[in-house]
Amino acid sequence: MSELRIVVTAAALLLAMLLAIALGRRLRAGVLILALLSLVWLSANRDFEGPILFSVGTTHGLVLSDLVGLGGLGVAVWQWRRARW
Repeated sequence: MSELRIVVTAAALLLAMLLAIALGRRLRAGVLILALLSLVWLSANRDFEGPILFSVGTTHGLVLSDLVGLGGLGVAVWQWRRARW
């Protein structure tokens, strides 16, 4: 049952991030929501981190699921900079 909860949580966060990307094309609030969800993703992805891509120390590093949050932040910054409100 806990595996299902993890999958549903991940799917909900990813869907919310995709909707925020679509909303961010027209509204500043969408960009802010995307940035916030990306930060939430980076703090909540402990249950499904995946393989370590880059290790800074024994307890710190970059894992595969961190790329989703970093990608979301990157898209938010890109949309913010190119938007004409």
